[in-house]
Parts: sequence; C-alpha cells; structure tokens
Amino acid sequence: MSDFVLFTDSCCDIPQSILDEWNVRCIQLSFCYDHQAVEYRNCDVTADEFYKKLQEYGFAKTSAINAYTYETTFEEVLKEGRDLMYIGFSSGLSSSSVTAQSVAADLKEKYPERKIKAIDSLCGCGGQGLLVYLADEKRRAGASIDETAEYVLSMRQHIDHWFTLDTLTYLRRGGRISASAAVLANVLDIHPMIHVDETGRLVNTAKIRTRARSVKTLLDRYMEHAKDPEKGKFIICQGACREDALKLDDMIFEKCGNRAMHITDIGPVMGTHGGPGNLAIFFITEGRNQP
Repeated sequence: MSDFVLFTDSCCDIPQSILDEWNVRCIQLSFCYDHQAVEYRNCDVTADEFYKKLQEYGFAKTSAINAYTYETTFEEVLKEGRDLMYIGFSSGLSSSSVTAQSVAADLKEKYPERKIKAIDSLCGCGGQGLLVYLADEKRRAGASIDETAEYVLSMRQHIDHWFTLDTLTYLRRGGRISASAAVLANVLDIHPMIHVDETGRLVNTAKIRTRARSVKTLLDRYMEHAKDPEKGKFIICQGACREDALKLDDMIFEKCGNRAMHITDIGPVMGTHGGPGNLAIFFITEGRNQP
C-alpha cells in the first residue's frame, strides 16, 4: 500500500467500522435539532436516534466543516511527514470541499515538501462512500497519491446516485418545495425520484405513484445504467426504512444475481432533508445519465 493518509467526511454514510477496514479517516460534519442549541457531530447519535428525534422536533440544521477543523486535522498528518488525500462531500450540496481545498492550498505553502490533495467528489452519501472505496482499492494496489488522485477525478462522474423519498414533508420544512406541493404529493402518494447531476446537485427527475413503484424504479435505474449489473459494486443506503433496502437488494439479486457490498444508514446531513423513508442506490455507470 502507498504511504499516504486517506480522509473523507461523514457525508459518505459509511460506518466507521468499515472505514477502519479501508484504513480511511473520517472528519465529522455537525447538526442541531430545531429549537435546540446543542450541536452534535454526525457520530454522536445513532441513525435510529436521529430519525426518532427528527420526527419529534420536526427539523434539523446541518453545518459544514470549518477551516480550523480541516487545518488541525490535516496538520497532524503533515507533521508526521506523511502526504494526505481528502475526498469530500459534493460542492453542489455543501461548502465543505471548497473550504478543504482552500486550507490545503495554505498548508502547501507551509509544508512545500508534502503532497496534499483535497478533492471535491461531486458525490454524496453512498456515492461518496463508493468513490472512497475505489480510492482505497487503488491505493492498496500500490498507486501513488498522484495516480490515485487522477483516478478519483476520472471516476467521480461515473458514480450514479438515485434516491426516492417516502414523504416531501422534510423538503418542505427545509424550504426546498412549497407547502402546497408537499401536501398534494403526500395526499396523492407521490414519491420523487432524485438524481445527482454532473455538478453534484440534487435533481428531481420523476414523480412516482406509490412507494412500491418507487422502489421498483430504483431497481430499473440500476438495471438500465449500471456498467456491470451482474458483478459491479453497489451500495444501498436507507433512512429508517431498512426493510425496503433489503427488499431492493433482494430484487437486484433475483434479477441479476448481485448483492450490495454494503447496506448502510443515511446520516443526519442527507437525512435532515430526505427524512425517514429515504432510500438510495449508488453504483458505477458509464456516465451520470439523467433520463
């Protein structure tokens, strides 16, 4: 394995136990519940606790990683005489990656002998996690930090993201849709199909009637766009809807004999806006197509 430290952040929604297996360090984003002043790190609460309290308090607010956190975290590694790479949450959804790149540029002046790579993944949730996995795989194969960075940049547009939501209530509370649109969608049992585009932003691509059909649509998107449906790596993430996640995994297995490499919880950042019932799949594709 090449000797550089690989970082990501908690928006990858990969449990720390798995990141430890990949030898990846994780920087935590934070959040607070509505009407509370207490700020929590992503790792301070379990997913079950988060979604229970989210329903109780009605809304939560998330915070990007600040420059001081990046600087102190990165500098610990640089002082050890080691190079580092950070693969961060999409700049289309958070300012974290932009802050990390600014800090990296400043630290490069202070440690000119070290290589510091801060990469905007243009991904989030399990898509970011899948990109981090590929980076670690490349590193384990003996690639240098420069080679790994080049590979990550070449692959980030080949990680497909598809989400469906059980309710639009949380998008309404976050100000992303109108109250009337959310009420109408909930009455008509409409479930949006959300995609992450080339700029790393969320795009609503379809409105699906009934939850069962929206889960089936995730299967359809996988079969249509996965580069290798039978053997390719994919990750399923879920927010308080594990039965649906297992069902989707079973549907893919029945269709093409493949299983998710991981089924993980959607954490507070994505969970704040999607709410409970947020189900997503991430896989390698030829390109981020948006039908």
